[in-house]
Amino acid sequence: MVVARLECANMNGTNRILKIVRIGCFLLLLCNLTGCLFQSPKILKTAASKAETIQPVYTPPNPNVKATPSTEEIITRTSTIAPILTPTLAITAAPQTDMKENCLTILPELPKDINLKGGIILENHGGADKNYLYDLETKTEKVISISQSDRFFRVSPDGKWYAYEDLQNKLVRVFSSDQKPIRIIGLENSWGVYDWLNNEILLIMGSPEGDTGSGDLAIPFIAINPFTNQRTTLEQNYPGINHMDWPGAGNTVYNPQLTMVVYYGNFNEGADRGAILWDMRKKKSIAKIPNTYNSGPPYSAPIWSPDGSKFIYTNDNDEVMLANDDGSVSQITYLNKDGFQFSPNFFSWSPDEEKIAFWLNNNNLKRESLAVLDLSTGEITDYCITAGYDPSRMVYDPAPEWSQDGNFLVMEANYLQEIGGSDVVIVDMSKNLAAKIEENFIPMGFLVGIQ
Repeated sequence: MVVARLECANMNGTNRILKIVRIGCFLLLLCNLTGCLFQSPKILKTAASKAETIQPVYTPPNPNVKATPSTEEIITRTSTIAPILTPTLAITAAPQTDMKENCLTILPELPKDINLKGGIILENHGGADKNYLYDLETKTEKVISISQSDRFFRVSPDGKWYAYEDLQNKLVRVFSSDQKPIRIIGLENSWGVYDWLNNEILLIMGSPEGDTGSGDLAIPFIAINPFTNQRTTLEQNYPGINHMDWPGAGNTVYNPQLTMVVYYGNFNEGADRGAILWDMRKKKSIAKIPNTYNSGPPYSAPIWSPDGSKFIYTNDNDEVMLANDDGSVSQITYLNKDGFQFSPNFFSWSPDEEKIAFWLNNNNLKRESLAVLDLSTGEITDYCITAGYDPSRMVYDPAPEWSQDGNFLVMEANYLQEIGGSDVVIVDMSKNLAAKIEENFIPMGFLVGIQ
């Protein structure tokens, strides 16, 4: 109840005024006693009469930009005024790449309970005369070439065929996994074997006609079926092609089905440069991936999945990106949000396309080690097995090699900077162990059905 108090006794004036005042005092007193003449305004009861918590409106950050001070702080205030509350967005943390270490101790040899069949091709470093086939079942070696000029061994994805370049005689020699000759392919000057595109086609990389070393001409490829000897010269004159190449991969990177190609080119009337995804059947561009710095291929060469429906590459921030054949692109890793700490390179798809093995360069630790990315979870496992290639010598192609069943990886590991040399290490993914099988060779892939 509102209490009114008038100090009538202190009022001085005429009797009329005193009379009026007395009447006024009587009326006010009567009102206070009965409560029937006036209604006090009702006081609004709101949530503001208590301490309240308000979430800030938040836009998820760009993962490529260094994070600003935390937006997860709760803003708390005490208010006596009813606030107008606006809808808030749920705070979503920037994506992160989960990394874990699973450091394996490299055993001096494969345990006897590891029952493996097939073999691994071991290529010499150039200082030896012989190349070998390592028999995984008997743990013995067999010479498969005796010339120091036999180099660049390549194994087909199914492990049934292999090819290598005879540098001395300018030939490519193709064999079955049981060492039966399949085809001898003559090479023109400066041409050489590149890789198996699939289980039936070898890609032969050449030098551009009239090349002066300026790098402004497309690097030609010929697709050869060594079983039928059918040859196809692959087109190079794609719209806007820039002829700047990815080291070791040329200007054009084809999927295994020869239906799609990624090439480096100009677009937006020459204002931008980047990778262009081209549909070879429909003869049209599907997607354009800009190069932030607009100077040359900033990222690794695209690596197509076995089924040819997608490829991975690294962007300007050394993050792994996944591009689908419909042109959609997504970022897979978030390794360098706070600076360039990691550089992933030399990728290899698992046969089931669920994992990617690669070498992970930790710039802070000055270490490059075997890592596997699980595409279903985005998690990276670092096995702490250091790379075995000499960075000053090997610019490309020392990627870890998967077995056809996806249970094993083989790689050149433990490079010894002081004395040179390395180990051939095999990793059993299911039993979580690693073992040395040879030293000072480059493992080029798993073969099946050897004799």
